[in-house]
Amino acid sequence: MRVLITSTRYYPNFGGVENSINYLAKECVKRGYSVDIVSSNIVEQGYEKPKLIENISSRLNIFRYSYYFFGSQNVLASYFNCWKLYKELISKKNYDIVIARNHVSVIILKLSGFKNVSYILPGVMFYQIEIPNTDSCNRLIFIRRFIGRHYHNIIQKWALKLTDRSVVFSNNMYNQVKSNFGFEISDNVKISKPGIDPNIFFYDPNICFFKENLDLPKDKKVVLGLGRFVEAKGFDILIEAACYLPEDYIVVLVGDGPLIENYRNKINKIGLGRKVILKSPVRDTSVYYKAADCFAMTSVYEPFGQTILEAQASGKIVVALSSKIHYIKTATEEFAIEQGVVYVQSVDPIEFSKSLVVAVNESRNNPNIGLEVSRITHERFTWSKTVDSAIIK
Repeated sequence: MRVLITSTRYYPNFGGVENSINYLAKECVKRGYSVDIVSSNIVEQGYEKPKLIENISSRLNIFRYSYYFFGSQNVLASYFNCWKLYKELISKKNYDIVIARNHVSVIILKLSGFKNVSYILPGVMFYQIEIPNTDSCNRLIFIRRFIGRHYHNIIQKWALKLTDRSVVFSNNMYNQVKSNFGFEISDNVKISKPGIDPNIFFYDPNICFFKENLDLPKDKKVVLGLGRFVEAKGFDILIEAACYLPEDYIVVLVGDGPLIENYRNKINKIGLGRKVILKSPVRDTSVYYKAADCFAMTSVYEPFGQTILEAQASGKIVVALSSKIHYIKTATEEFAIEQGVVYVQSVDPIEFSKSLVVAVNESRNNPNIGLEVSRITHERFTWSKTVDSAIIK
């Protein structure tokens, strides 16, 4: 079987969608399928542009189209280049299944003549694109967000109508699809939980060993935050919570994104340079989970929460904002193992810091919790089920 997996972004960028593409491809290769990954060559500022063609193995290739026009990022040029690459591939190869992780990719796939397309939604754009209060931002940003939200909402609805099957990772996301797009579309959407790789994310009691390898102080309790530096991840809350943590605690934030300078400025302004450490994204995040004493989930919008699964599979207690807070739209309750999560009932940084201390104390006083949470997570969540959902109607 030949499989095409595509989105607008992939490695060397880091994020939940990029990681999911990697694990979906691994699962397909493990089954003996031939896999082609297609994405743009867009990268965060400061990173080198990747090669347009990479042969990873006899069964795995990466093809990239240019996101740039005369050296500058250009969305329209990327759409055209994407269409050209899809047309080239469809003329040379017969794909049995196509898995798309972006709504724009679905539209261009269909315009290029692809059939049997599965769309695994990363989120519902109407809820994912936050429109700030006009009092807290300039009018230009407000207008751009407003137009962007409605543009992507229309494109995503079109993608859901055109695709041959749609998959969401949580009941939370399904309800958002139903609320935003109506019953006619949601009736054709399947729910399939994401998976976890047990060979990478597993419980290891040697925390000090991993702290030392990552140049983190062994005598400090490490609170980990990991993900894209965007508003939806709520890392501002974790940075502010660091002010109220005991002296033997540090916060480690791993990631990159448009808000990285905002975070640096905030850390310096509050005087947290020795208590909050920013680390660049890495392909293998498992070492950071193994070095952590607990994991902080501060997202205000998270349709499935891959990092929760990775943290739990690594045996870490998760501290998360409760979805009962009126504007918190997450699926934490669907994925969190009951004995491995502490819910915070407000976005108050003091309350969040107290919950972090509770979680660290619990994990240290009862180390068997980590082993049990890891075992349950491995049993419940597999990428094999996700691939089946994308392939089987």
